[in-house]
Amino acid sequence: MPQAAEAAGEDDEERQQQQETEQQRSEREELKVVFSQVDARDPDREFSLGLHLSGEGTRTYSVLRCDPGPCLGAVRRLCDALNSCPDDFAWFVREVRAEFRARAADEAASSGGGRLGAV
Repeated sequence: MPQAAEAAGEDDEERQQQQETEQQRSEREELKVVFSQVDARDPDREFSLGLHLSGEGTRTYSVLRCDPGPCLGAVRRLCDALNSCPDDFAWFVREVRAEFRARAADEAASSGGGRLGAV
């Protein structure tokens, strides 16, 4: 019985090492896209997303992360559209920026701040 417990412990340790290796590889393979000048109230605020690119012949993008998080669903939908036409990455970047701008405007409106320069 002690040998079985020891073997199970080794399996758990090996599994954890594999997960850590996969995470490190994923971090190295991440395409990070960072936007600034999005929020008129805080131009230095950064909005970002992390993408993974896979596929040999046909490129396939997947969203690894998104900040701010509430934009994740919209960014994933845009990513799905990008995968339908992977040669239009510039379109994707413009649309993500527009999504982030809309989020910043919604945040400003909900905080009662309104738009800058509004009278």
